Amino acid sequence: MPRHKRRFGKSQQPKSKPLAPSFVLRYAEPEIHETALKHGVSTLDIHHACAQAIAAFEIDQGSFETKILMVGPDSAGNILEVIGLEIDNKPLLIIHAMKLRKSMIRLIEGLS
Repeated sequence: MPRHKRRFGKSQQPKSKPLAPSFVLRYAEPEIHETALKHGVSTLDIHHACAQAIAAFEIDQGSFETKILMVGPDSAGNILEVIGLEIDNKPLLIIHAMKLRKSMIRLIEGLS
């Protein structure tokens, strides 16, 4: 008796749906001003917090330059608050970095 090869039906490929339009804002390598280091946060931790930012907010809209508050982890996982200035077409200038304070948590909750 001859053996017949089994024939498998081709399954329908699921039609892919287009992804929602989205993007991730990443700054070029930020410049770190010496005032950002006064609370003992290293430049490596500042870069890590900026690159892995959990949230970013624009604060103090009344000033000439745009201030950006970023909240992100340092290399050890501690949550930092980092404030940078956007001035013209220059890289982000980091002027403040320290462990996240309770007052900043309240500010962030008010901005969200």
